Amino acid sequence: TTPPKAQDTLSNITPVKKSPEKLAIQWDMYDIGVQVFEKLRKPGESISFSPTSLQQVLYVYTLSRWNEDLANKLGFAGNDKAKFETLLKTLNAPDAAPFKSVNAVFSKLWNFGNEKLLKNLKVELGKINPNDIAWETARLNKFVSDQTNGMIKDLFKTSDVSSAQEIFVNTMYFKGDWESTFNSAKPDQKFWDKKADLMTQTSNFEQVKTERSQVIKMPFKDGSSMIAFLPDSDLSVTIKEANQLLKNPNSIRFWQSSKVKLTFPKFETESTADGIWVKLWIDVDVIQKSKVTVDETWAKAAAAS
Repeated sequence: TTPPKAQDTLSNITPVKKSPEKLAIQWDMYDIGVQVFEKLRKPGESISFSPTSLQQVLYVYTLSRWNEDLANKLGFAGNDKAKFETLLKTLNAPDAAPFKSVNAVFSKLWNFGNEKLLKNLKVELGKINPNDIAWETARLNKFVSDQTNGMIKDLFKTSDVSSAQEIFVNTMYFKGDWESTFNSAKPDQKFWDKKADLMTQTSNFEQVKTERSQVIKMPFKDGSSMIAFLPDSDLSVTIKEANQLLKNPNSIRFWQSSKVKLTFPKFETESTADGIWVKLWIDVDVIQKSKVTVDETWAKAAAAS
């Protein structure tokens, strides 16, 4: 039941000479998350990152200037545009709760590129007053905070708004109530640090063993699930397996349900990727903040790019 190994995409990443804290990645709709994660993560530190948020903000940027020549330069497959239009409509459908995704364009320019297409995709459009950057920065940060239910704050600095002609924004927010609530648990010191903040329940969970990981689905009341990959050893391999599952949900076919006593950490982690350089036909500078919170009752996640 092992999925095909994910293609190694890290060869496409090159460091940016002028700023060591920035990273350059080649555009790839599916593997971009693995590339960024591998560059951002540090041993012993938690990290949260949303590949989908990054993909959306870049694709809305591309759609605003869409033409066949540009599509060829970016290496898009012929139906990528239609797929992305479907994705945006699905994410923003009224029945998509408890998930919410919003895309917006804020501009100092006189037009918004392919304005008709953006409006059809429910992309919000707004002007930036270049004569009041402090007020505009506060307005953009409030927009992001409102769309993420207060989880993402202060995404923009005044220097970001001052230097940009256009700002493309994606926000994502999710809150799921567990199908069965967990109970607080004391750490078994054979497996956990004695200071670990844990939760536990005994229920039927779907699970499967992949090449390098144990994978378990933790269901929410609305029918969606949080999928946890528990690595045997090498975290890098686990990330590639997770990416393969996102690219092809059928790559793991044989989920089996059995009663399990699951002990899982409660946690809150927040990350900022400030300065992701994506190499399109020009270099695009992306900022992302993300946050994930998990406790006995629910899991919440938010990202803004």
